[in-house]
Amino acid sequence: MTDTRLERPRSTHDGPAAGPYADEVRTAFLIRKAEHRLLELFAEGKLFGTVHTAVGQEFVGVAVARALEAADYVFSNHRCHGHFLAYCGNLVGLIAEIMGKSTGACAGRGGSQHLHYQRFSSNGIQGGIVPISLGLAMAQELEDSTRRPESPHQAPASPLPSAASLSAIRSRSTLRRILPTGLMG
Repeated sequence: MTDTRLERPRSTHDGPAAGPYADEVRTAFLIRKAEHRLLELFAEGKLFGTVHTAVGQEFVGVAVARALEAADYVFSNHRCHGHFLAYCGNLVGLIAEIMGKSTGACAGRGGSQHLHYQRFSSNGIQGGIVPISLGLAMAQELEDSTRRPESPHQAPASPLPSAASLSAIRSRSTLRRILPTGLMG
């Protein structure tokens, strides 16, 4: 059986953790440091637009990333930095993106809340990522199955903050009932 787990950068130095979850703890520490640095850069006026951090939520993205396979998609919310770093480890691309630089993960166009990189997408509209993930699921279901032997999974990373759009959630629930089995998993 082929290992389909997503390859993520692994730490090669000793750090704040050891044991079976050392890489996950190091990633959480990286996320916390990055979020604090982004807050500093924002206070200094060096960021393009605003910044929504997820300090204290570092292990959400880490836990989701640990379960990902190479074909999985990740959909995140407006507090996506930790999810992004846990997914790909591209700290330089993230910081450059939020600073509006062309070397950023989205060439400086997405900023803090609208990241798209490989199979990772985030959206600044609270609850707005739900219809986007639904649209991808529908497109995959309708796509000719001979072109893709297995359908990629989706892994929403905390897509529903407290102010999530109820209409988006209700639409997803309704479509789940009327569409073919397996579409909405």
